[in-house]
Amino acid sequence: MSSILEAAGGKPEFVVPDTAHLMGGRRMGSDSSNSVVNSYGQTHDIPNLFVCDASIFVTSGGGNPTNTVMALASRTADYIKEKKARQEL
Repeated sequence: MSSILEAAGGKPEFVVPDTAHLMGGRRMGSDSSNSVVNSYGQTHDIPNLFVCDASIFVTSGGGNPTNTVMALASRTADYIKEKKARQEL
């Protein structure tokens, strides 16, 4: 990651020293006063913006989140296609 940033002219400020699955920052929920996205990863404030990564998890169950991220991303893609077909998005 540092090499990519430096090649693009950037300067890495913080790089996780080992492998980690960083999560959180964009809480999933139904209430926009205490969450950022709904259960499909669709942001409450910007309807055409979807988040499909581990940032929507509140916490980790202690395991690798990759399969859950992939399942949620697939579910979100189906939701987007369905909404688009009905011209609701």
